[in-house]
Amino acid sequence: MAKKPLAYGSRRTNNEGEAKALSEHNFRHVDQIERWKQEYVRYTTAEEKLASLSKLSYDPVDYALMLVPAPWVERQAPDFNYLIEEARIAAESKFFTPIAYRFAGFIVSIVMLMLSTSSAFLWISGVLTMVLLASLFVAIQQRYTGIDAAVGNARAEAQTRTEQMRQMIAEEKRRHEEAETERIAVVEKLMAGDIAAIFTRLDHVLSGLNFPVPVEVTVNIYAEIPLIKIVLPPKSIIPLQSCAMLPSGRLKHTDKEARAVNKQYVELCAAVMMQIMSVLYANIPSFDRAYVWGLTKNATERDCVFELTLSREELAKACLAETGIAAVRQLQSRFETDTALNLKILEADPPPEWEGAPQQLVRSMHINLAK
Repeated sequence: MAKKPLAYGSRRTNNEGEAKALSEHNFRHVDQIERWKQEYVRYTTAEEKLASLSKLSYDPVDYALMLVPAPWVERQAPDFNYLIEEARIAAESKFFTPIAYRFAGFIVSIVMLMLSTSSAFLWISGVLTMVLLASLFVAIQQRYTGIDAAVGNARAEAQTRTEQMRQMIAEEKRRHEEAETERIAVVEKLMAGDIAAIFTRLDHVLSGLNFPVPVEVTVNIYAEIPLIKIVLPPKSIIPLQSCAMLPSGRLKHTDKEARAVNKQYVELCAAVMMQIMSVLYANIPSFDRAYVWGLTKNATERDCVFELTLSREELAKACLAETGIAAVRQLQSRFETDTALNLKILEADPPPEWEGAPQQLVRSMHINLAK
């Protein structure tokens, strides 16, 4: 027995409504999972950026190699003789059609002359033949003259271009040699401890440094002894929660203990100072003994919480450490924390070599690495 069609308002409509509601629910669930994934990626990326600062390295620039002038590779001047062949072909094609027409007319006039039966037509054909022959001769002469003139002009153009190219190559070589001389002079000044050269190099290197946290660096130099003041990032940059993704896709947020946050911040500060100093020592060959102040930025003033004294050799050994704080402990360092690992404010001492130094003789530069 055939089933009757369902009437309006039957249960089929209710089932369709339930399916639609279920579809919207699934869509919202998938969208929520995607938001959880994005949030998890943000948490992990932030933690990875902070952890990456603890991976230390020291790769000094080989300035001795930079004192060797880069050899000039002279490029071969192109051969412009192709212009001569192009000019000859163009001139020949220019005269081909006129000569072909005259030659065809001359042949026709010869045939007419041979088929002439009356003296009048014979005279007309003969005169036409002589005129076409003369015209053909003149056209051929013009062809030779035109080809010679075009080839001569093309040869002169090729010689001119060749000479211009030789002068251009000579000018490029001169500019290369001047640039190499200037570059080597800058390197020599940098190795000799010239203040202007040092600040120019530092501005170039630090300005292009892709640092994941906001940092300010002030370089002070007197008597070839640098005092580096590093304004450390704020503690608020440390995430207060850890984030884990459960098998269901949901996120589990766990509040960090205050001691764990402070410990992570101390490691961050130590790693930042080591990263900055490794860059400075790698690019400034005249630096040896250096003094470093790690400063925290308050609303009204800057407080010193780290004090380091180091040399190039000590920095190279310290950069082999697994963490920033382990590297700092290998140096002549001074920092204090309370039981909760909060950094204490120190009374910073200027370099002993600066004793009695006139303030106007201390050269300084400031670079903001805020991102």
